Amino acid sequence: MNILIASDSFKDVYNPVEACDIIAGALSGIQAKLVKLPMCDGGEYAYEVLRDSFHYEERVLEGVLNAYGKQMQVRYLVNGSEAHVISSEVVRLYPHEDAYKNPLLLTDYGIGQIINEVIREGYTKIQLYLGGTSTVCAGMGMAQALGARFFSYSNEIMPAPIRGKDLKNIKRIEYEPQNNAVTLSVIVDGNAKAYEMEGITNLKIGKTFNVERREILKTCNEGIRNIINVTGVSENQDFSGAAGGILFGIEQCFRNVSYCLGSDYFAQKLRLEDAVQSSDLVITGEGRLDNTACGKAPSVVMNIAKKNRVPLWFVCGQVSKEIADSLKEGIINDSQSIVLKNMGISKLFTCQTYYDQHPVEGGYEQQIKTYREKTPRILKDLFIRGFE
Repeated sequence: MNILIASDSFKDVYNPVEACDIIAGALSGIQAKLVKLPMCDGGEYAYEVLRDSFHYEERVLEGVLNAYGKQMQVRYLVNGSEAHVISSEVVRLYPHEDAYKNPLLLTDYGIGQIINEVIREGYTKIQLYLGGTSTVCAGMGMAQALGARFFSYSNEIMPAPIRGKDLKNIKRIEYEPQNNAVTLSVIVDGNAKAYEMEGITNLKIGKTFNVERREILKTCNEGIRNIINVTGVSENQDFSGAAGGILFGIEQCFRNVSYCLGSDYFAQKLRLEDAVQSSDLVITGEGRLDNTACGKAPSVVMNIAKKNRVPLWFVCGQVSKEIADSLKEGIINDSQSIVLKNMGISKLFTCQTYYDQHPVEGGYEQQIKTYREKTPRILKDLFIRGFE
């Protein structure tokens, strides 16, 4: 029996590489050939998938500004004439950084610093991976790091780094194209458009700022509206709302640009369909299964498995209520849930039942540690029952 394990991350618990390893470990004792194919959609953990799947050369740049302006080391990857810049390595914020999660005070300047560096090093093909970011800076900080100058409505040059709060004050942008020899391929974790940004922005605001949340959203919206007017880029353009609207800055600085969905990009690059066709069973997964699965990496795995009539099992930590209603002892068959059947999932395995019965206590970091320690054993028990 050939089993393909093509999992995405389990949020902050396991990255995709670790998730595939954990699932493979839980299958130990099963008489099968296991093939691991870590998946992602171009956002969080794109670095790990690229590094481990393709063995690209790792580089580190010092002095890069993170989202709230602190200097840090940032990793990127190179391969031949290509450089791979992962936005979440620069401007992702973690749960313990809630006190910084005010998009008005954040910048994507550091992304431009890394792009500048790889251009300086002579790379003419740049892959920029977008997703898992905390900023709503419309790529203006990035453009500033690449040499753009910004003028306020009082005709003053605006200082670096441009942050979210500055967007509504930008009157004009000056930029001398210097990157005509550079081809920029942008791999995006979802096709959000600028007019859809308010809901995404709301998710980027930390609980620390609940009192100011409405005013933050209002100011972010005003800023994006102003940038739309200044740049002339349509709010309906594909991918214009991704990564805090960074496309607006990209369009100012690069002429040779292409955009694609990360889930499709990685499926093709990893030759996912070939791997599915060589398998008797496919196992995919992520932290939570709900109605937002469409467009994510696991949904691409599901669609390809369904197309090729290969049974698919789904592993997750949590499920939505409509699926949970059919849940019994951590396993659901497609015969028990019309939702699963429509999604092409033959069998679902979730840790939710166990953790509902054994609540995890402590702060967020302690909870993550507990999940990492207990989940492998839970999955092993579920798989034993699943193969009965």
